[in-house]
Amino acid sequence: AMGLLPQLLSGSPLIVSQIQTLVARAEALNMAGGKEDAITCLTEAKWKLEKVDESADTMSLKAQILSIEGQLVPVFQDAMACFDSALLLNQSLLANAQLESDNDYVIHTLKYRQGVFLLNKGMIQFYNGVATDAINAFTTSASIFQELHSQNSAEYIACQNNIALCQMNLGNYSDAINILNQLLEIVEDNYGTNNPYYAMCLQNYSVYYQCNGQ
Repeated sequence: AMGLLPQLLSGSPLIVSQIQTLVARAEALNMAGGKEDAITCLTEAKWKLEKVDESADTMSLKAQILSIEGQLVPVFQDAMACFDSALLLNQSLLANAQLESDNDYVIHTLKYRQGVFLLNKGMIQFYNGVATDAINAFTTSASIFQELHSQNSAEYIACQNNIALCQMNLGNYSDAINILNQLLEIVEDNYGTNNPYYAMCLQNYSVYYQCNGQ
């Protein structure tokens, strides 16, 4: 797709399509550990973004770029600034969509993206030792995913799992084990015991027991 699109470019819609491809590629590369290649894709995407008129689509792409940059920049404060800008921009798009559009898919997508942005922000906060702020991000994210799907969804389970890890990090072991017990019940009832979610629960139980010297 990246090789063919330059041959087809003849206007903003196709440039936006190329930016979408670059952003998707950057996200995939980041997940696969290709940080430098992801940054290269984002740099090109931002350069192309400057060449098209502002629209809901381009604003959405800018929010996605900011969120990915938040996961890549080395300075914590810069990462938080990226996430805050992404969340603010996405929230603005969501508010406009709710006022002007009856397109449930667009509204659902923007809400889901807000949850993902918060989840990723919480992860960076957790890894940088700001567990209390991370809990706030994970809690809000979990509420969004519960509204969109249910508490049985993989995204909700991931948020609650991260909250448990934060509580252990803060020494709140009773809160952590209560969350883990609830998660284990959800996973067993909905996914069984032969899946990555169940393995994640067991792994976190081991962290809990280790922290308690058991």
